[in-house]
Amino acid sequence: MEVYERLLNRYESYKDHYNKLFSRALGALLIIRILHERNVWYMCVANFYGTELFCKFERVSDEKREEILVSGVDDVVTILKSDYDNAYFVTGAFTSAIYAEDCIFEDPTIRFQGKELYSRNLKLLVPFFDHPSIGLQKIEKGMNSKTNFVLATWKLRTYLKLPWKPLICIDGSTVYELNGDFNIVRHAESWNVSALEAIGQIFTPSFGRSSA
Repeated sequence: MEVYERLLNRYESYKDHYNKLFSRALGALLIIRILHERNVWYMCVANFYGTELFCKFERVSDEKREEILVSGVDDVVTILKSDYDNAYFVTGAFTSAIYAEDCIFEDPTIRFQGKELYSRNLKLLVPFFDHPSIGLQKIEKGMNSKTNFVLATWKLRTYLKLPWKPLICIDGSTVYELNGDFNIVRHAESWNVSALEAIGQIFTPSFGRSSA
């Protein structure tokens, strides 16, 4: 009984500290869930200063179908350049008409199929970004085993809207594989960090950390 009382008193002394740690860990785990399971229809958001949890439902309205004439790889390159100018990954604004309906999307953490799902996923992630930027470093076309592709290299920098303001810094590249109609059938990202290292950035406070 005496041991129990000592433990209880110890907990009461550090309760606020434990609650803050719990809230911080919970928030990070929820972000990881979103990053790994981007096919969800809603986001669970933690109250990072307590233990309250609520769910915010995000409904994505159907957009008008775009009709864009693409007659070659150069047209795809031009459109992708425009999408990067619009920072499509951090704004959710991309030209869906150049993607096949069943396009495969993959990065070091996930793989799924369908451009509508990709559009929803982007819109779910955007609210978590704080002062985001994605800069196109280089974009070029190529051919591999008779398959046309476009290769883009880029730099992503963004803070996340969490109390410790983690800074996400990723240098990456995306391969856009095309079919015979010059639609993108595969959108494959590679990063300069592992999936585990990328997740680790979520847990790291940005204070004193360089964004270079």
